[in-house]
Amino acid sequence: RQFGPEPWTLYKGRHLLSFLDNHDVERIATILHNRDHLFPAYGLLFGMPGVPAVYYGSEWGIQGRKGDGDAALRPALERPEWNGLTDWIAALAKARQSSRALQYGSYRNVLLTNRQIIFKVLLPEALPSLVNGAAISITTILGYTALASTIGGGGLGTLAIVKGLNIRKYDMMYSASLMLVFLVQIITVFGTRTTRSLDHKHR
Repeated sequence: RQFGPEPWTLYKGRHLLSFLDNHDVERIATILHNRDHLFPAYGLLFGMPGVPAVYYGSEWGIQGRKGDGDAALRPALERPEWNGLTDWIAALAKARQSSRALQYGSYRNVLLTNRQIIFKVLLPEALPSLVNGAAISITTILGYTALASTIGGGGLGTLAIVKGLNIRKYDMMYSASLMLVFLVQIITVFGTRTTRSLDHKHR
């Protein structure tokens, strides 16, 4: 419903902040009955779409119940309490930082039950290259059609060469040539801008 490929999903393509807990809700370590479940919970947070945020202190697994007031949810911490959960979250952050698929990939559920969830993230790496290749192909075809007009191929090349240059109607030749140049420029600019917008390396 949130990130899937269907057109009615709410947040597809939007990199929104995601979290397991914050200053307004109970700590995730309080909600979960088994503290070992904190590890897969943070695995989901760093593997799913969005920008993962870790509320201070939760990287150590501290607890906090909303019913106990702000002091329980926002305690003053004297020093870090580095532990195995902290190591795990640090490893997840490093993995996500080094993976463009985890940062920008699309989301699709593979299996979802009340006890299991399997999903995959895909990054359309080839899409910018395909768009760029399509723009180059179109401009190349325009050039070939112009050349083909010399042997009766038709198209704008016919206006420029057959009905322009060959019979010394230079205004027709210049107009058709400028139109060809204009079309090539439009396709090139559109292809370049679209490619850059799809390629996250240029963002």
